[in-house]
Amino acid sequence: MNRSPVRTVHVRPLVSYTTFVLIDHDADYSRAASARQPDGTGLVKLWDEGLLLHSHGNDFRPSVVLNSWPQAVPAPDGEWDVSGPHAIRLSSGRLKVRNLLEWDDSEPLSLPTDGGYWIRTARRGQPEEATEYGDFGPEDVLEEWTIDLWPAADGEAPPPAPRRGRLPASARE
Repeated sequence: MNRSPVRTVHVRPLVSYTTFVLIDHDADYSRAASARQPDGTGLVKLWDEGLLLHSHGNDFRPSVVLNSWPQAVPAPDGEWDVSGPHAIRLSSGRLKVRNLLEWDDSEPLSLPTDGGYWIRTARRGQPEEATEYGDFGPEDVLEEWTIDLWPAADGEAPPPAPRRGRLPASARE
């Protein structure tokens, strides 16, 4: 089994209101208001075409690594908070990490194809104290995220196509 991602992008988004966004490049961002928590971890809120990712801190830049895999991979080893896998549908085949309030110029992750994907997020680090007291520099890594995506396998039910105003059934559970 190949243990290397097809593509990896590393970004450092600005966290505002303890949140940053992972979104299909062509998605309507206004639909993020429909995001719901798919599990009890508190790490993500999910909607058809993206995720709101919840950080432990505010006004800092975590290290975020996006990995596109050819098949499912296990969650990272060690002390990580993990959410997923969750179903997501991407109409553009490109994912972008952005600040909650505005677009930035980070590189999108280009996936092999558009369509149904599985996504898993993992977070580690506890930046609350450092961000509360401003005790950090712009290059300090206070929190790390690993976000893994892989296509829905042949014969596996892919995530449903997005419908305006409704989350896929898998995201409402």
